[in-house]
Amino acid sequence: MNRKEFEELAMKAISELPEDFKDKLENVDVVIEDEPNMDAVKTMHLGSKGRLLGLY
Repeated sequence: MNRKEFEELAMKAISELPEDFKDKLENVDVVIEDEPNMDAVKTMHLGSKGRLLGLY
């Protein structure tokens, strides 16, 4: 799946959340990156592969 397809799926999932949940997302940013930045890799001790599936 390419980045555009993933972003579209993520936004679709958010748009389909119940209104009670969507109302709580007012100050929430959804950021999609191909790779975690070096600060996250170091802070979270991700190792050489830097695998990060989510940061909450």
